[in-house]
Amino acid sequence: MSYFSETASSASGRHVNLYTGISAEELSKIVDAYFVGNRYKKDTSGSGSVTYTYGSRFMRIMFGAFCKYFKFIVAVRPINENTVELSISKDSTGFSGGAIGLNQVKNEFNKIKTYFGNI
Repeated sequence: MSYFSETASSASGRHVNLYTGISAEELSKIVDAYFVGNRYKKDTSGSGSVTYTYGSRFMRIMFGAFCKYFKFIVAVRPINENTVELSISKDSTGFSGGAIGLNQVKNEFNKIKTYFGNI
């Protein structure tokens, strides 16, 4: 069964999807399973959002595009009893990896958007 309802907004650094027929807790588990399964580190902040980080910022600065570094802020919140919102924001631009690094972050963000658009 597909839970994806629609894309509420999409910009270069932030993407928001709406889902129906699933609770915020269930969607949070799916999101967590995706990121942890793809070797992201999880950092829960007090604001209700979760930060997922892949790679090392230090290594990215030192070796540029040879070392991958991605950082995304994810928030899952219920809109009403039937609808849940998933917001994914880039928290790293990839600029420290030059043009290749920018493209790596863009491609990873697009991969994530595609995955969560097919849930």
